[in-house]
Amino acid sequence: MLVANLIMRPRYPKVRSASKPSLRSILSDPPYIFFVGAGVFVMLGLFYPVFYLQLYSIKRGIPQKIAFDTISFINAGGVIGRLIPNFLAGHIGSFNVITPVTFLAASCILVMLANLNSAGIVAISLLYGGLNAAFVSMTPAVLADLSSNRSEIGLRMGLWFTITAAAALAGQPLSGMLIHSDFRWSTVFAGVCMFMGGCILILSRYHLLKKLRT
Repeated sequence: MLVANLIMRPRYPKVRSASKPSLRSILSDPPYIFFVGAGVFVMLGLFYPVFYLQLYSIKRGIPQKIAFDTISFINAGGVIGRLIPNFLAGHIGSFNVITPVTFLAASCILVMLANLNSAGIVAISLLYGGLNAAFVSMTPAVLADLSSNRSEIGLRMGLWFTITAAAALAGQPLSGMLIHSDFRWSTVFAGVCMFMGGCILILSRYHLLKKLRT
């Protein structure tokens, strides 16, 4: 295996060299700007259950064995979330998948406002794990769809992940600061951020369709 990796060479088809991507044109592209904005809001709340669902479960009196396994349930749901939505995106479009996924994920977080029992915790863990993984795995496909040509894809991805990484990093401490005995305000914060991200995704899709028609 080591020898093969050292000596093999890819045989890419010869294509005409694409023009260098323009940072100015990318930063003035409305569909992309709205998608960055959506990513910032989504990332503020996306990992809230991953970090705090265990503690939430324990505080709600869920047996510790089930509370401890919530991360495993989230990961198990993520297996399906990385497969089925991406398959659907190939048929109906990446925006038509990632937008409802975002709203469903926001709904899952807001359901945590209810007094969930053990079955509810397991169900939310599995469902949210799939939706979380679907969003994360769908973003490169959306960024590729937003690109005018292949030479832009890497720059668009790099900018998007750099900007949204700051939001993902800030989201968990902000949620943690809002946690009280009932987890109300931290849950509202994460859910509303996700919902706002979904609304901005609709704007991004609208401007992309408008751009494609011109």
